[in-house]
Amino acid sequence: MDAEFLAKSLKRVFDECQEAQNREDTGRVGTTLVEEFNDLLEKYKSEYQENKIIQEIEPVGFHNWSGSDAHPKDVQQVKQNCLKIADSLELSTDDFREPSTSESFTTIHFEANQRVEQSVSVENVLEMINQQMMPDNEKEELKDVVEEFTGELEKENPDKSKLERLLNTAREYQPQIALQLGAIGLNNGIDVLLGAT
Repeated sequence: MDAEFLAKSLKRVFDECQEAQNREDTGRVGTTLVEEFNDLLEKYKSEYQENKIIQEIEPVGFHNWSGSDAHPKDVQQVKQNCLKIADSLELSTDDFREPSTSESFTTIHFEANQRVEQSVSVENVLEMINQQMMPDNEKEELKDVVEEFTGELEKENPDKSKLERLLNTAREYQPQIALQLGAIGLNNGIDVLLGAT
């Protein structure tokens, strides 16, 4: 399958997710977006069978079992997976649609005591950093931020303000890495604000 077609499709799905978030309309269109992403993910896995990161990405499920609409969290997960695929293939995300708010990221609210399926792992994030086009010293500094972030998450009572500060630091190096750290926080049930100032 044509790599350019896949890349354009990936951007389109991401942009449509962002537009839905900007309109606060994720419930109505989220189901279609999740289904479109999962179909696209199958194509990527078929095309890039040797890419470990892509092969480890799981299809996005639905958290809203009470109705036919998708949960906003599902749409956010689609966006994160799109960025993960783009990073793993070193695709530029400069022209991906931005949030309409003044913040650089969407706020992700995490529900306590609810296990959220995530395909993001610390190992994947560190591998993404290795693939970034940036100086080696900055890669090492960013890895230190990731390790400090995950170390804080493992504490009995994580310091939310510290986690947000570390996310902002990661964002200064590489926004996509900050999003992946947010996903790790999600998996640990911590309510972290991406883009806090």
